Amino acid sequence: MSSTDYDAIVVGAGWAGMYSAYKLRNAGLTVLGIEKGSDVGGTWYWNRYPGARCDIPSVNYSFSFSEEIWGNWNWSERYAAQPEIERYAHFVADRLDIRSAFTFDAEVTGAVYDESNRCWRVPTSSSDGQHVYTSKYLILATGPYSKPVHPAIEGLSSFTGEMYLSSQWPREAVDYTDKRIGVIGTGSSGMQVVTQIGTHESFDELFAFQRTPNYALPAGNRPLSEDDMREVKRGYPEFWDKVRTSGSGTLCEVPVGPIKDLTDEELFELMDQLWKIGGPAILNGISDLVLDEESNRRVAAYLHADIRRRVKDPDLAEKLCAKTHFIGSRRHLNEDHYFELFNYDNVYLVDIAEDPIVRVVETGVELESGRLIELDMIVLATGFDSGTGALLAIDPVGRDGVALSEKWQDGHNSYLGVATQGFPNMFMTAAPGSPSIRANVLVSIEQQVDWLSEFVASIESAAGDEVEVAAPAEELWTKHVADTVNSTLIARDDTQYVGANVPGKPRVYLAYIGGVNVYRIICESVAEDRYPGFRVLSGDSRVLSSSDNWPGPPNDPNLQTRFGMSLSSTVI
Repeated sequence: MSSTDYDAIVVGAGWAGMYSAYKLRNAGLTVLGIEKGSDVGGTWYWNRYPGARCDIPSVNYSFSFSEEIWGNWNWSERYAAQPEIERYAHFVADRLDIRSAFTFDAEVTGAVYDESNRCWRVPTSSSDGQHVYTSKYLILATGPYSKPVHPAIEGLSSFTGEMYLSSQWPREAVDYTDKRIGVIGTGSSGMQVVTQIGTHESFDELFAFQRTPNYALPAGNRPLSEDDMREVKRGYPEFWDKVRTSGSGTLCEVPVGPIKDLTDEELFELMDQLWKIGGPAILNGISDLVLDEESNRRVAAYLHADIRRRVKDPDLAEKLCAKTHFIGSRRHLNEDHYFELFNYDNVYLVDIAEDPIVRVVETGVELESGRLIELDMIVLATGFDSGTGALLAIDPVGRDGVALSEKWQDGHNSYLGVATQGFPNMFMTAAPGSPSIRANVLVSIEQQVDWLSEFVASIESAAGDEVEVAAPAEELWTKHVADTVNSTLIARDDTQYVGANVPGKPRVYLAYIGGVNVYRIICESVAEDRYPGFRVLSGDSRVLSSSDNWPGPPNDPNLQTRFGMSLSSTVI
């Protein structure tokens, strides 16, 4: 193998990129990080729209690997807002000297594997010009929510007012005073934008353009005192042990069990209790929520009743009730007083499922009915090309000149969600086939990067030149990922998790839903067995494991999975 500029190139300076650079440098590798933005933060660098806030409890949305870092940072709210999370990213970067590994304001424009030299060639573009760097390993820490979807609405460019994309919000302050504002999209970002502007800004009129109503859970956000933080920190080891053994990676101690046989009175008593706790994980304990249609319907009925109680106009309340998909198939949204906003006389819901947007004109939005909604500002909260979008934007070219887009043209496949066959020495974080977007992504990232850095260290110790997924292991893992989700209700609906929000995207579920606890056990067992399913070559000789197969999921009927399904029901 010829010499390279670096042992590893890490693409992206979000949580995964920062931690990957730190771990690989500590393992003795030379590392170059490349980041399109001007600083660290990833999602929280780009998404600074009004109301942007984490929907995971702050103390849980933190790195756990360093008690010193965790112990010296205090969160101010139960759910931290974007500015505070970005400050936390800077705090971590400062403590670990992360920025010294990165070049910023540089975009990776591709990646090509050089088979003869067993290395990656990575071209970049920046204000300094074009550069090509080489490395033995390529780590794609590009993030599952970093490729925004630009809506294909006729006439967008003709609008003469202000227009903002939620995921590319300007640093400068935006003035909402006396303006007619339209927010297109009512997913997580849209709901947060509407809530922030509707509650805290002096606007003239606010229009929420809703195609699909979503299920939303009470956030119950509140300030965190020094005493609150002291109490959490006191139980540092125990707290993180519980997080790592949880199904979602979000600690929420709630009653666990099925609700199928509960009376209506018992169910409403349970739901009232959960509503007082609040947060995205309060339904995690309902073990048959995504396994039994009737249980799912009964919980949905409680959410509908809550909306009807809070929204005065009965017809409007019905439009806000999600009825076209199962609870759990879409992301659980967090809200504080979102629904009450529609009781105001200058906040309007525009049902674009009933009356679709036809085009944007100079002065506003025109609907199919001929109605023109005049606006001074449009906010596009239209989501992301989740999971695969940022990876395919780079579109690395692997063995035999095959691009990732070609390999994944019918849907993604991988082994453990960290590597894909035909792309040697390339690893992915928070990628399709791992818990990623269906779990606390920061907990998942930390686990994956720990595992990957140990794997790379093992390859280096064995004098390995090249590592590649074996096709049989990839086939078995991809089948397990599909079998696991197909045993539930949540793969039935057309959602971002199957790519339904991106025209032409293959309909394949984008995450492993067995749980971060189960995934951790699976990864640990692969490491303990010397990495079966990976072909590691030193020269022409195979080192580490000689097996091309994945051994299968843990055989433990008592293991609590993410959504309550039995792993033994999956076919390997």
